[in-house]
Amino acid sequence: MARGQRTEENTAAATTNTYARDLRSFCGWLVKSKRLTTSPVVGIEFLNEQKDRRRIRRALKIEVFRLFLACTEKQPEILGLSGYERMLLYWLAAETGLRWTELKSLTPLSFEITEVTTRPFVRILAKDAKNGEDGEQPITPRLAVRLRAYLSDREQTAPAFPMPADRRGGRIIERDLAAAGVPYIDERGRYFDFHSLRGMCATLLALANTPLTLAQRILRHSTPILTANFYTMYELEQKSEALAKVPSLDPDVQVDVTGAANIGDASVTKTATTENDDTFPDIAAFALAVMPPDAMLAG
Repeated sequence: MARGQRTEENTAAATTNTYARDLRSFCGWLVKSKRLTTSPVVGIEFLNEQKDRRRIRRALKIEVFRLFLACTEKQPEILGLSGYERMLLYWLAAETGLRWTELKSLTPLSFEITEVTTRPFVRILAKDAKNGEDGEQPITPRLAVRLRAYLSDREQTAPAFPMPADRRGGRIIERDLAAAGVPYIDERGRYFDFHSLRGMCATLLALANTPLTLAQRILRHSTPILTANFYTMYELEQKSEALAKVPSLDPDVQVDVTGAANIGDASVTKTATTENDDTFPDIAAFALAVMPPDAMLAG
């Protein structure tokens, strides 16, 4: 494969990079096992996935997602999954970030959700995880109660959910979205498919002010850049709320820094200016007065 080129025009950059990484790993093994003296792909370059995203996904607002779950619970069976089972599946995927194939591997033994469990979680085995590592994904007590009742009469080694053999998560969720009146593709061409539930997980963690490195661990990403750039999705409403918390730049805002010894001690007031009122507090004092303590550490 020529450097920087794709074998087919319709092959996404992410797919091409996956093949390239696998090829590089294989050639590295050939060198390590002395089958080759040097790797022929040692200088391989990867494509820019950010510029070649074939499917832009979105996250739903929390209230819309709740309505979607409530509606799904009442829907008829699809491909062997009842409406209630699909509701639990979507809820679990959004809380844990588990992928379709990882969810399919779960059994009742995968869950630590007994009544005495203070921190319920679901265990994913290395052989079933995309990153090839064992993982423990926390779940909320409310979901644990639902799952405990649902799994109570299942064989311990049977699949937790009777999911189809092939990957039909997109088709299933598209039908449930339609029933709830939520577009599968919105007016901006963004999808909400099954993999978007993983983006829901990342976005919910971000909205809860979860440290990026911790969110990375929960989603089991190789780098926090992937978590931040591809899976965390903010809407205009959330961006506006964040901007509303930023100190005002309005020159009519005056800050009383008299006797302020600590960050946050000073008060901010809105006053009417006059032609003779040319006072404006020093910008450093202004920043220290209105910024919360943790904001100074954010950089």
